[in-house]
Amino acid sequence: MFSPAVVILTLGVYYFGQSSDRVQALFIPLYVCTSYVAAALLVTFGGMPDRSLFSAQSMPLSSHLLGMGAVTLILALTARMAQVSRTSMRVAIQRAQDAMLAARKGEALLAEAQQQLDRAIGVAVGKPSHSTGQLAGSYRLGLIVGIGAMGEVYEAEHEQTGELAAVKLLRPNALSRADLVERFLREGAICIELKHPHLVQVYSVGKLQDGAPYLAMELPRGSDLATRLRKQGSLSLPEVLELSSALADALTRVHDAGVVHRDLKPVNVFYADSPTGRPLWKVLDFGVSKLRSSTDTLTDVGVVGTPGYMSPEQARGLPVDHRSDIFAMATLLYRTLTGRPAFTGNDTPQIMFEVVYKMPERPSSILKQLPPDVDLVFAIALAKDPKQRWSSVQELADALEVAVSRRLGTELRHRAHTILRSSPWGEPLNGSDDASADRNVG
Repeated sequence: MFSPAVVILTLGVYYFGQSSDRVQALFIPLYVCTSYVAAALLVTFGGMPDRSLFSAQSMPLSSHLLGMGAVTLILALTARMAQVSRTSMRVAIQRAQDAMLAARKGEALLAEAQQQLDRAIGVAVGKPSHSTGQLAGSYRLGLIVGIGAMGEVYEAEHEQTGELAAVKLLRPNALSRADLVERFLREGAICIELKHPHLVQVYSVGKLQDGAPYLAMELPRGSDLATRLRKQGSLSLPEVLELSSALADALTRVHDAGVVHRDLKPVNVFYADSPTGRPLWKVLDFGVSKLRSSTDTLTDVGVVGTPGYMSPEQARGLPVDHRSDIFAMATLLYRTLTGRPAFTGNDTPQIMFEVVYKMPERPSSILKQLPPDVDLVFAIALAKDPKQRWSSVQELADALEVAVSRRLGTELRHRAHTILRSSPWGEPLNGSDDASADRNVG
């Protein structure tokens, strides 16, 4: 107890003091110090033989007590140093993780902005075009205000009442396709019947004098969700719950009519001014929508939609139903809540690969204060297999509200954990790292 062999105790205290286990980090060093003091006292007063390499029996009592106190102090300081070192290491690791997440978020937002920029290039927003001045039914076409999945969108004014509207024209390169023209008019006629406070109202459908089909609809005033996210980064949890409820109401009306939207994304969700003074969330642009009872689509191609917000079955060109909108709604809410897209990449094939084969980062790893149950709601909504998802958008919205209150049921938690066992957060699906997987997307 009074020899260099005590150094071994110091090393042991430092090793166990850095453990993340509180029992090891606190009680083992305390046990070592206490045991040493007890053993040293026994040696000092003859209660235990002195088996040191160099006997301390000839030393005076004061030297014994001084040595014992010095060793005990060193052990205590070593334990404290181990705790400080462990805390500093954890802080450093956390800062490194936060920096990595911030870097990933920045890359994801940059990629998303680049996609929007690519779509905007060449669009003469705020300028007249060859169709400006023509009549679309009772509406006189003005300047271009945007571009949709199927064509240009103009601001228009009613000839008699002066009411403003938005008029979408089918792109000129699609006019030669009689099936697309017919499909555009048929979808527009269906959308006229979809009256709901959270849906942009379609007024009329027809053809211009030159034969170009048009769709006249409500012109909302306010800003789309994409603009708000560019300015704010994300929305607060109460705002996300309000958005979720509005989307569920709107899409339930759409799905009840047998229509699948298929292009739900921030730019197609509008925070519109209302007569009551309280803005309303509105869903717009059914340019790539699909009738549940039909097999063709408005764009008549294998893959339609926006890569970062489409469902895995869309990305693979498979048949879709309302469960694709559930996946898209969850992807949109993920982006709105966490401040970063769920699926990112430098190009469309990479994004589509992630959609089909990879789960995004756990939401609570990005937003630390998020209740764990919210992760589980997103796990079900983002399931790669449509059969594993929520049965309706309303069920998703209701579950999200319950999860925020940490009241998700045991059965739903088990269901989510079952999905996560085969599709862990932030990891490719089992077997998806095959070299041929990239070629199978779409």
